[in-house]
Amino acid sequence: MGHDVASPIGLGPIGIQAITHPDGELASSKAAAKLNQVQILSIGSNYDIEEIAAGSNNNLKMLQIYPSKKQEINDDIIKRAKKAGFKALVITCDTSIRGNRESDIKNQFSLPSNLKFKIWSRYVEKDAYKHKTGTSAHADFLKHFIDGSFSWENVRQYKQKYNFPIVIKGIMSPEDAVEAVKCGADGIWVSNHGGR
Repeated sequence: MGHDVASPIGLGPIGIQAITHPDGELASSKAAAKLNQVQILSIGSNYDIEEIAAGSNNNLKMLQIYPSKKQEINDDIIKRAKKAGFKALVITCDTSIRGNRESDIKNQFSLPSNLKFKIWSRYVEKDAYKHKTGTSAHADFLKHFIDGSFSWENVRQYKQKYNFPIVIKGIMSPEDAVEAVKCGADGIWVSNHGGR
């Protein structure tokens, strides 16, 4: 990605970090900058793209996204990331169908009322965060937002349209790795998304 880092180990895209500490992704980003490590900001961050960029401007930052069903949302998020100094887009391709998180459903997991997905919040209706009885608000939200039909052709289109380095996250086979490179990916990330 044309940027020197202190080591090949960096901070992966972990969302809703403010559920454990109020500074959440902002603190993680500052730590990554201090140590000259790569940081991949999750689209599920409790802090906005611009807030993260302002708090740590000297390290390699990439933005992880789940492509939205609405192309104008993708356009705006990627434009904002580029303007804020992010150096690449990490497209998560292994979550087009939401995992069956039984404990989230049983517990009716929902964000605490004082937190929100800051990057997404400007684009979606407030009721997307409310859960229906017997469901997980997180799963409902992602089902409402994520484009489950995203394909290799979309990777080609993103590469042409945005002129931005692209990393495909969620590659699990040699065949998919080869296909990602054929589609113009600048990097691949072998990941099973937490064991799914």
